[in-house]
Amino acid sequence: MGQGIVLVLSLMVFRDRFGEGVGSFSNLIGAGGLGVLIGILTVGQLEGRFRKERIVAGAFLAGALVLLAVSLRITGWSVLVASFFVGLTFAWKKIPVDTMVQESIPDGYRGRVFAVYDVAYNVSRIVAAFVAIPLLRALDPAATVATIGVAFLLWTPVLPLWIGRAPEIRLRFHEGARAEEWPRAIVWGGVEERVDVRRSWVDERDGVRSRRFRLALEDGTVIDVSQTDGEDGWRLDRELPG
Repeated sequence: MGQGIVLVLSLMVFRDRFGEGVGSFSNLIGAGGLGVLIGILTVGQLEGRFRKERIVAGAFLAGALVLLAVSLRITGWSVLVASFFVGLTFAWKKIPVDTMVQESIPDGYRGRVFAVYDVAYNVSRIVAAFVAIPLLRALDPAATVATIGVAFLLWTPVLPLWIGRAPEIRLRFHEGARAEEWPRAIVWGGVEERVDVRRSWVDERDGVRSRRFRLALEDGTVIDVSQTDGEDGWRLDRELPG
């Protein structure tokens, strides 16, 4: 949503402060598009070195610092710089977030989840346009940019804790089953489906004992899950080729 506000703000600044017409839109889109392109080309290298939630948080931090710097001096060039970095950090956010969503949702439900996800994303850009206009009238352009930068900055430490949480997984055993018996179903992302157990084993590391299952879901997905002694829930360790 912040990207949409910055884009609308940039258009209004070009029109009202610098007297630029519709042609200024191509400059903003060009700068933002170049940022997105570079972001796409570099995000793979970042994912090889950092966890995805850290990349997203770092993108918010970089965007915040740039917007706060631009708010000190609003010029035609500084607005283009802001547009470039908004595009760059957008790619650093969007690609890791899409990947994490895919990893957290069973294959059979990903299409429906991404349909809602894309609609929510597009609606947020429209909402951003409606928010930007009264915000700009209530504050001057510099204050508006600074406000968005501060919002990004405050969100940076919260984000890794929020999106870094493992998806909640619960296993269903037969009624009255003993602890050593195998599960019959899994509840993953709030959805229950039957499973076939491919493998069961117990690990003990540094005195901590964990029970593990390799499960085949109805849609062909194969996952490894584990539970440490004394815990109630199960963790998703990895997803394997079917």
